[in-house]
Amino acid sequence: MKTKRLLSAIFVAVFMMQLASCGSTPPVSDTTDDDSTDVTTTIPEETTAEMPEYVKPSVSYNGDTVTLATYDYQGAWKILSYNNLIKDETGDVLNDSIVTRNRAVEADLNVKLAMYQLGEGDRSNLDKIKQLVIAGDSKVDFAMVMSAGLAPLMTTPGMLYDLNAVSDLDLSASWWNQNANNEYTIYGKQYAAVGDICFFNYGAPIVTYFSKKLVEDNKLDNPYQLVYDGKWTFDKMAEMATKVAGDLNGDGKTDKDDIFGLAVEESTLGYSLITSGVRFSEHTKEGEIKITVNTERTVDICEKLIPFFHDDDVTLLPAVFRKKFNFYPKNNYSDYYMPKLMENTLLFFQNQLHVALSLREMENDFGILPLPKFDEGQKDYISVSNTWFSDHLIVPGNNTKLDRTADVIECMSYYSQQHIRPAFIDSAIKYKSLRDEDSAKMIEMTFDTLVFDSAFLFDWGKITSTFTTMAKENNANFASTYAKFETVIASELETTLKEMKK
Repeated sequence: MKTKRLLSAIFVAVFMMQLASCGSTPPVSDTTDDDSTDVTTTIPEETTAEMPEYVKPSVSYNGDTVTLATYDYQGAWKILSYNNLIKDETGDVLNDSIVTRNRAVEADLNVKLAMYQLGEGDRSNLDKIKQLVIAGDSKVDFAMVMSAGLAPLMTTPGMLYDLNAVSDLDLSASWWNQNANNEYTIYGKQYAAVGDICFFNYGAPIVTYFSKKLVEDNKLDNPYQLVYDGKWTFDKMAEMATKVAGDLNGDGKTDKDDIFGLAVEESTLGYSLITSGVRFSEHTKEGEIKITVNTERTVDICEKLIPFFHDDDVTLLPAVFRKKFNFYPKNNYSDYYMPKLMENTLLFFQNQLHVALSLREMENDFGILPLPKFDEGQKDYISVSNTWFSDHLIVPGNNTKLDRTADVIECMSYYSQQHIRPAFIDSAIKYKSLRDEDSAKMIEMTFDTLVFDSAFLFDWGKITSTFTTMAKENNANFASTYAKFETVIASELETTLKEMKK
């Protein structure tokens, strides 16, 4: 769409020049006390018409059907009641924002949007897309797929289009995540992008929920103010969690019905490394990628977090509470953690942002925070997404309508930014007819500080799941654990880079 925008910019510039030539500025008279007259001509300041970032392309695709591969399946979470191609308005703010976006796209470009349905099993396995490309079936124009299953497509020649080579796609626009663009550009090629068009990615960032009632009842520091002051750290969270945790039913032992300070999952350790400023991998000046997780900071984080995750009087960790309580909920998070937060028997719950949509019926108020810094020496808060819910845009390598596809993607991205992003935030923080402005700022901060890491996408040598296993097994010895996998990680990374060079 770069060419179309340039032509539109030229048109507007010419129009403004013609408008300026049609009028003149009259002289201004300034009479002084001595009746002398000083007549001057005021020259107006030069004004520049600011071009809108998105300009509707002057094209019509004559009612063509454009097919998007996207997820539509039922599950425990409220976010799964939505999909990218909802047709009917229901009065639900988020639902109707999707409908509004799609109708705008169809009207602007004279197209019809259709779905190629992906299900739960397609999150980590994208063979459906692969088989379409192999068979030469171009029914899917573009797709939004979870990053958990994306690596095999990215490393198989011919599977995906290099988005940088699609001339009418402007990845520099504000509706694209530039951190993702930088991370996914390898040897000058970019096969996936993340932006406002990616609906499920809105709900993928890991955040911290908290019970406002427990904060008030225990006279704790205002969590929002801690964030604003840069003092929302792991130590502060642990201090608050420990103070709140207690024997609720008075039986003298810790059981599933007591009050807990923190609820996490085993993979929270990996997320916490990222949000503590650790990079699993980095791009070199030469365009290569190197593994960078083996640092003293990683050691320090593992030695502090893992023991606290296993403090079963304070923290709920699935690997621990299932065995200790002989309690096996079908879904640890929706069936146990979330109800405890809603009942105010849990202070902090760390999970994905989309959980907020499922908390809208909570009787008492909850708040949303980023994951804490590791310490106050860390400059910024950092956010990261769950790869099983972070959908990425791709274009199949056998797409035969690139111009049309690019126009639809850009148009859909713009209207997503205008309608769906604000609607998602509004839906996440509105409960009991109230709007939590502090939580809204926390969500914006989360979106703005979202980082991506190639090692999370490619998972060389199971580098990310290694930390999940460490957390599960109460193993805080990172150095010896990493030594076992270092050679495999390096080998798989080298293989990936060779494939990406082709």
